[in-house]
Amino acid sequence: MHTFQQLRESGYRGRSGHNYDRIFKGDRPPLGAEFEYFPEVHAVVFDSVPGGVPWNVLMRFLQHPGLTSLTFEQDATWMCVPPPRPFDLTPAGCCLTTFSYTPSIWRGLESNAREENIRHALDVEASYLLAIVPRLSNTAEPLALPVQTAPLQEMAATDWPRLRTFSLTGQYGKSTKYGSIPSLLARMPNIRSLSVQVAPSRGCSRPCIADSTFAGGSRIESLTISYPNPADPIFSSLTERLTSLSLCDSLRFYFYNRYSMDKVTNLVAPILGASECLTILKRVSAPRLVRLELVYCTDDAEDDLLRYLALAFPILQELELHRYRPSQHDEVPYLHLATMLTAIPYLRGIYLNLDVYDPANPAPWDLPWPPDQQEVERLDSLGKEILWVLENGRCFEFVALHVHQNRQGKWSIFQAHDSEDMPFRFGNEYMIDCIARGYWMTIF
Repeated sequence: MHTFQQLRESGYRGRSGHNYDRIFKGDRPPLGAEFEYFPEVHAVVFDSVPGGVPWNVLMRFLQHPGLTSLTFEQDATWMCVPPPRPFDLTPAGCCLTTFSYTPSIWRGLESNAREENIRHALDVEASYLLAIVPRLSNTAEPLALPVQTAPLQEMAATDWPRLRTFSLTGQYGKSTKYGSIPSLLARMPNIRSLSVQVAPSRGCSRPCIADSTFAGGSRIESLTISYPNPADPIFSSLTERLTSLSLCDSLRFYFYNRYSMDKVTNLVAPILGASECLTILKRVSAPRLVRLELVYCTDDAEDDLLRYLALAFPILQELELHRYRPSQHDEVPYLHLATMLTAIPYLRGIYLNLDVYDPANPAPWDLPWPPDQQEVERLDSLGKEILWVLENGRCFEFVALHVHQNRQGKWSIFQAHDSEDMPFRFGNEYMIDCIARGYWMTIF
């Protein structure tokens, strides 16, 4: 049984499964009816709610006087519910400060693979978000939304004075009002953390997320943009407050090696070249940056890019590089890369996706996990060679190598200053599924 104190302290997780039954004995009341027993609950997380939370149930939660946080997990999205009626709007007294609705980034591709049309479900989702989100403009602090169905145009018509954290995920679609994003950001004067991890589509490969009038960059402390436009004005607006920067890909670029292109015909993956990364970083003034992620395809500017990191970001501690080659036949000079990175004085850890695979196994996605002994030895040798170059740094702790196997990506960790006779370990504690974005990794 959950105690009242536990629910008060940790929030309430609305479920359709067995945990719900642990609270109530006998006939289960309608979802949300239990709220009258827990007047102090302030946060609700919906998970394991197949088809989504119906509007009448959602209204019951929104009318709870103490509710300030509402989160919908990937398996609680509005995919099989009727749309809200026009007169059933969010209560005027709704004062949510946290709202998170984050569907799976794979749902479009999964529906294509199953040959399902989810357009109607997306329309319903858009109607729910339109009924709720714009009314949070004066109270919302963290806000996470799917770009395909978020009411971006309506949101851009009002100010968001308290918003500190804003996240967009998903995929740009034909109906996405992505042109409203710059106007929306201009309405967020106190934004601290901004993440736009959106998969581009044909005809919308690298949209700018800010315009030349954007003045909120001076307060941003964390910025994540997938497939960024080097000309985006947001980079020139950043200041010394910035501590985390990610110029990434979403979906991951290596994803395109895992599925046949007939399933992803509407998607594109315009990753930056090394020269474009350098162009962006030269526009960024962030001497206090401690974490940086770059995804790029190699070109003649790669050495200049890596040299610039130590000059521009003197206290950088964590670096994540996803380095791709124009041709699979190009050599990967991993020791040269490691040597160049030793110039970063306070580097603590580095995550490396070197796009390396064994020539004897040209289809790494079809290999089993965990890898066989020969593959373990190859990775062990590669990791220890890189570690040998880097571990003499005053603060250096670990190298994480990205492994392309078993139709997913994993990190394998090599720690500095281990005993020479300590065998390389390939256990679950050394792996993190990095298909999903936004993780933070614990080193064991």
